[in-house]
Amino acid sequence: MDAKTIVLLASITEVIRMPRLSERLNVVTLSRWHKNIGDYIERGDSIAELETDNRVMELECYNTGVLLYKGVENEEALRVGEILAVIGKY
Repeated sequence: MDAKTIVLLASITEVIRMPRLSERLNVVTLSRWHKNIGDYIERGDSIAELETDNRVMELECYNTGVLLYKGVENEEALRVGEILAVIGKY
């Protein structure tokens, strides 16, 4: 892939990485997706549930777009910083 293609893809997509939820947590389980590939997502929509040792929390999207890619499936673990999803910008 050339540099122009990389710049174009970066301008039309948003990569969502697994956030650090606390100092001690390095791995979190994605318990359930609320959205499927191709679904339209509005800012503030809950796209998935994340599960830790002692709680379940909703992951909200910060931008509007279409879900293009899921980094993991239901009940799979993610490390902090790993790609969770890719959203196509509108």
